[in-house]
Amino acid sequence: MSVLSVRAGITVWARDGGLAVTTPCAGMLRFPLGDVTEAAETIVRHCEDLDAK
Repeated sequence: MSVLSVRAGITVWARDGGLAVTTPCAGMLRFPLGDVTEAAETIVRHCEDLDAK
């Protein structure tokens, strides 16, 4: 298991063959490891949403 804290409220967990992204707006979102691009785009989108507030 690996954990990456992207910024306050956004954390990425790599475990059990997938990625789990926690955000303050959407809670926990799960992605298969092969879907790293979608996970990254989701993280960027949530960061932009937090910056806009």
